[in-house]
Amino acid sequence: MIYNILKYIYDGLLKIERAILIVTSLLVVFIISCVVFMRYVLQVDLFAYDELVMIVAFWMYFIGAAYGSYEDSQIKADIIQVALIDTRPKLAAYINLFARSLELFLAANIAYWSWSLVYWQFKFMGHTMGWGIPILVPQSAIFLGFALMTLYAAVHAVKAWQRISRKEYLISDAEECTEWTS
Repeated sequence: MIYNILKYIYDGLLKIERAILIVTSLLVVFIISCVVFMRYVLQVDLFAYDELVMIVAFWMYFIGAAYGSYEDSQIKADIIQVALIDTRPKLAAYINLFARSLELFLAANIAYWSWSLVYWQFKFMGHTMGWGIPILVPQSAIFLGFALMTLYAAVHAVKAWQRISRKEYLISDAEECTEWTS
């Protein structure tokens, strides 16, 4: 019962992330296309368009980073694990668990710092110079992105621990990523 609820929430988050990524990607292209059209065809400059692009880009980058964390497709320096997986799979599994735990620790700390940034911004409510958009809007993307990265790091760490406890040392990280959602 609880597992089904958690899986529903987890899958819902992924759908929302995908939707945000699609919408923000299209918005960046649309804004830049409008700027080019207005500047070179209509000979008019769009005032402070860079603020709009920056805000949309923040959301695209940080939600994209969170989605990359879910997929486990970010760049990693796991050469030791790769070298040991065939010869010493048990040691490779423990190194993977250590790396996943360290990733979780770091992601949680950065999520905390980004929450502090959002909290501070909420108190002072700064705005952009051109459009007057609250700075809280792009900075909340930082917090949400790192909060989601922390969630996915926790899922990966739990999966690494479960594999060790079941003595399944040869499952790849790619299988680990899709195991919970399939």
